[in-house]
Amino acid sequence: DTMVFYETILAYGYLYASDPHGLYRTNNNGTTWEYTTKRQISDLQFDGQRITGRSYPYLLQSADGGFTWDTLLQVTGNFIDLLQHENHLFAFMQNAQQGCYASDDYGQSWKHYTGTAFNQFYDFIWHNGSIYGLKGNKIFKSPDLGQTWTSLTAPANSHYPAFTGVSTGNAILIGGFNDAQSGSL
Repeated sequence: DTMVFYETILAYGYLYASDPHGLYRTNNNGTTWEYTTKRQISDLQFDGQRITGRSYPYLLQSADGGFTWDTLLQVTGNFIDLLQHENHLFAFMQNAQQGCYASDDYGQSWKHYTGTAFNQFYDFIWHNGSIYGLKGNKIFKSPDLGQTWTSLTAPANSHYPAFTGVSTGNAILIGGFNDAQSGSL
């Protein structure tokens, strides 16, 4: 048998995987899978204690391994991406009126910042207290937890589009679709 999943995360000693039918987990290299929820959940995040994800129009969180889910936020409009770092959660929305929802208490309360449309962003990265957004050949930075965004100049030796990235602590490694170049900010 072959199973095809949208995305995976590691949490609680399990590999979690989602597909249109729900969320599954395994702790034996995929030999067997346990079905944890029938709800389709995407943008899976894990903060060490809770799994967070979205199931339109809700942002959800589970503290019991994905068996039950609490609603953290209900939105109108389209989610683009979700970012979690420690107690910080961010829900990036498609258009500027919807903007960004930000929480600094694990999703218990939310601030709503409008004015930026995230419809063509590919990835968001937490790096040294700031958020970086990747938008093809552009990189944006928010030093104030999603309230404002400035455009950065990409490194001269980089060849984008920038689709994904990761913080190493000292630098951000950004990967593109068309070549293996990367650069630091």
